[in-house]
Amino acid sequence: MNKKALILLVAGSILWPAAPVRAQFANQALLEIITPDARSAGMADIGSATAPDVFSQHWNVAKYAFVIDTGAVGLSYTPWLGTTNNYASHLAYVAGYYKFGKHVVSASVRYMTDGEIDNRDLSGQLYGTSSPAQFSIDAGYSHPLGKYFSIGAVVRYLSLPQFVETGAGRYADGRTGAFAADLGVYFRYPSLAKNEFALGLAIKNMGSKVEFSDGNKQFLPMAMYLGSRYSCFFAEKHGLAFAVEINKPLVPEDQTKSLFGGLFNSFENNIKEWGISLGAEYSYTEHAFLRTGYHFGSAEYLYAAGSYVSVGAGVMWHRLTLDLSYQLNTSGIRSTTNIIRASLQYRF
Repeated sequence: MNKKALILLVAGSILWPAAPVRAQFANQALLEIITPDARSAGMADIGSATAPDVFSQHWNVAKYAFVIDTGAVGLSYTPWLGTTNNYASHLAYVAGYYKFGKHVVSASVRYMTDGEIDNRDLSGQLYGTSSPAQFSIDAGYSHPLGKYFSIGAVVRYLSLPQFVETGAGRYADGRTGAFAADLGVYFRYPSLAKNEFALGLAIKNMGSKVEFSDGNKQFLPMAMYLGSRYSCFFAEKHGLAFAVEINKPLVPEDQTKSLFGGLFNSFENNIKEWGISLGAEYSYTEHAFLRTGYHFGSAEYLYAAGSYVSVGAGVMWHRLTLDLSYQLNTSGIRSTTNIIRASLQYRF
C-alpha cells in the first residue's frame, strides 16, 4: 500500500489536512483491525490459535467448534485515540455463539464512534458538530472436521461515514458500505487435554472495496493471521500458555486489482508490513489470569502498528469472566499507546 493511502487511513480521521487538494476518507474500516477484546489484547493482540472463547468471532471463527458450553455472550469496550490531539473515539463490541450438536452459529456487532468533528460548508463556515460512526454486523458458522480440526466462515456488512475535504473546509458526504468474509481453520492436539498444542489460520475482510463518492475504490483491510499455542500445567493449580502469531496485510499496492488478484499481489509488498506477536498467559485454578505480550512491527505501516508491549489480567467467577488489558507503544505512535480495554463474558 502506498504512503499516501496509509496517511489517509491513519491521519485522515484524526487531523484536518492543511493541503488545499480535495481528498476523501472513510477511515477505511479501521474498526475491523482494532483488537476488540481485552484477553487477546493483553497478549499483544494474539487470537488465531488461543483457546476458544466468545470473542473468537473476531480472531478465528473455527475455534468455536471446540467450545464446551452451549452458548455465551460477551461485551467489550475500548477507548481509542484519547491521547491524540484531544481526539476521542470509542469502540464497542458484542459477540455471542450457540452450539447445537457439532454445529456452532455465531454473530457480532461492532460500533465505533469517530469523535466529535466540526462540520463546515464549502465556504468554510462552521455549521455545527457531529459524531459520525462506523459499524459492522456479521454472522458465522463453524464445524469440526474430525477430532482435532475445525473450519469456519463469517459474512459481514460494514457501514462507513464519508467526508469530503476541500481548501475551504470539510463537509459530510453520506455513507458508504461494503461486504466482506472471513475464513478460518483450527487444529488442537490432543483435544481437551491439560497439555495442548494448537495452530490457527484466519484470513479476514475479503470482500468488496470501499467506494467513495468521487468513484475512487479501495480495498478493505484484508489480512492473514497465522498463530500457534502451547498450553501446559506445571502444578495442580498453575497453568501456562505460550503463543506466537504472525499477521500479514493482504492489501496490494495496486488498488485497481480484483479481489483474488489483490490477495496474490499483496505478497509482493514490503516485508516490513508484517507484524509478529509473542504472548504468555498464567492461570491459577483456571479462575485467575495474568497476561503479557510484545508485538514487533514497523512504525512506517498502519497494519504493523509499530512495536508495543501489553499486560492484562482476568478473573472468572462461576460463569462470568472479566478481563482488562493495557497497551503501551514503544515506537512513538501516539494513536496506539495508553490503550485500556475491558471485556465481560457470560457462558451458558
